[in-house]
Amino acid sequence: MARLAKDSILQGLRGSLGNELIFRRMNNKTIVSQKPTHQKKGTAAQQENRGKFREATAYAKAQMKMPERKTYYQKIAKKLKLPNAYTAAITDFMRRPVVGDMECKKQKVVRIKVKASKNGFELKEVQAIVRDSANNVKTFRMRRSGGTSWQTDVEEMAEIKSIQIVAVDFFENYGRRYF
Repeated sequence: MARLAKDSILQGLRGSLGNELIFRRMNNKTIVSQKPTHQKKGTAAQQENRGKFREATAYAKAQMKMPERKTYYQKIAKKLKLPNAYTAAITDFMRRPVVGDMECKKQKVVRIKVKASKNGFELKEVQAIVRDSANNVKTFRMRRSGGTSWQTDVEEMAEIKSIQIVAVDFFENYGRRYF
């Protein structure tokens, strides 16, 4: 890839020259590169990611047609310093929820507090899946207790063996963490 000088006769060109060169404009600069000989299909993971990105762009286009959703994404874009609402909608679709640290207090009941977020976007729900020493499993829906904090009270079970926290967004993306 080569960049052209500002005083070059070819400065500002866009498109292809024969079957050999392609001229592109990036950041107010003209870049010359060799024309690709064939398109790669990519690995299975790349194809899957491209498909998900296609879904994300379709979602973002639909959200921009709804005034209230566009306003929501404009606020998020400003907060996260993203260029626009469209980019914020794509980011929302593509990001997975994150489960942070957990605090567990035992008094009359076991109170589980956890940090779960999607870096500025809304979560649909957070659940605590608790397994006791007798391998009994119970699921507890957590409630928001301010900001990115979620909590639930677990009724008395035999000694708790493990806790799994699952955060779910509106696109059914999951973030999990085992404690």
